[in-house]
Amino acid sequence: AGAIASSATPLKHLLRETNAFNKIVTEVYANVSSTCPDLVRAGWKQLYRNATTELGRKQIAREMNLCRPFQSARGADYLHGFVSDALETMVQYGYPYEADFYNPVPAYP
Repeated sequence: AGAIASSATPLKHLLRETNAFNKIVTEVYANVSSTCPDLVRAGWKQLYRNATTELGRKQIAREMNLCRPFQSARGADYLHGFVSDALETMVQYGYPYEADFYNPVPAYP
């Protein structure tokens, strides 16, 4: 599935419209640990729940080592996007061998 996700980048918009891309990414993490997708989903819920209060936003900033807390709950959307992109990138670069087509990446980064 990692190879499918990696090669699917040009079709990403189509895959997103059908949610197929997210299903592929989820499947890759589930192959590593069956609890991983549920932990990520729970993390998203906690992120958005904490972002609704000033105290929660301070906690997010502290735990995620952010420069400063979000000004509003909308800041959770930015962090969600950043982390989602990182999780997708790890799937796309998850080769069982070293790669150097963009930047040097070790096997199974």
